[in-house]
Amino acid sequence: RNRGHVLKDGLRLARVSLEGRGPNTEGWGYGHRTNAYARLGDGDMARLMLHNQIRDSIGNNLWSHYFVFQIDGNGGATSGITEMLLQSHEGYIAPLAAIPEGWSAGTYTGLVARGNFVVAADWADGLAKTFNITSQSGGEAKVYYPNISGALVVRASDGATITSTKVNEDMISFDTTEGETYIISGFVADEKVE
Repeated sequence: RNRGHVLKDGLRLARVSLEGRGPNTEGWGYGHRTNAYARLGDGDMARLMLHNQIRDSIGNNLWSHYFVFQIDGNGGATSGITEMLLQSHEGYIAPLAAIPEGWSAGTYTGLVARGNFVVAADWADGLAKTFNITSQSGGEAKVYYPNISGALVVRASDGATITSTKVNEDMISFDTTEGETYIISGFVADEKVE
């Protein structure tokens, strides 16, 4: 149950390469694999890499190590968690881009997406409850989330309803004003295919 992006052919090949390397490595390698699986939208594998890193390569002082301290292991773990929570490298904001099944509820604030959007998200039972997106520069905001165009409401901070455009079932866009916060709610679960 991954909420990630649809894999393109090049990403399918990257996945094959990652799988061929297996789930075990050392130090910075875990951070790298956490990020790579998050970019593939595979939150469960990203979480496994993070778990393995904590189990195998994090000392009692919380430093990543492989014979010696490896700062890129610590930075990789931190950025991997961020990639699981928010992605924006493809030209749209994707809150909860690679949330693993084990993280069925949670919240975060203050992550910044490309385009200078500050994002906060809240979710429960594996489904988004609200996204708060503060536009620090104005401009168009495109937001990706499975079935986002369903029963969705976009409001400004003063409660006014904002008109959004359905790009496709999983993406909407709307114009923003510098300094304004937009609250997206009313998410509906995407239908499961048996």
